[in-house]
Amino acid sequence: MTKSRIESLKTRAKLLQKTKAKNGEEIQLKEALNKIAQLSGFENWRDLKHTLEVNDVLLNHGGTGPQTLPWFKSYEEACAFRDKTNGVLVPYQKDFFVADEDYLKSLGFSEQDPDVLKVGRNWAEPKDKEAWSRLLSRMKA
Repeated sequence: MTKSRIESLKTRAKLLQKTKAKNGEEIQLKEALNKIAQLSGFENWRDLKHTLEVNDVLLNHGGTGPQTLPWFKSYEEACAFRDKTNGVLVPYQKDFFVADEDYLKSLGFSEQDPDVLKVGRNWAEPKDKEAWSRLLSRMKA
């Protein structure tokens, strides 16, 4: 799923290059990719690509999917629900869902996993970036 989204964005960047070239302005593909990322609300292409890859892992990891978990458009509502349920707030694109213990287990983690504890219950704003990086690596494996 992410692959096709990334390829679609790359195609948009190439079209941007062609449009600029027709107007007499040359830009490198890297610049076009960064422009597409910025138009999508990201600082650069690397951040956009990374976010799409993480989203893919969080949604399609092969275990219990988050589709049946509570989803929220509002960060504040997701935080409030997380606080009531002692769940884990997980970002997905512009939305959020609150994961339960079963979801964490389906990712291969327990609530007492040292990295899960270091990251905290808000994966949109991890407390420990190194622990978050380790969790992501373990999810992708």
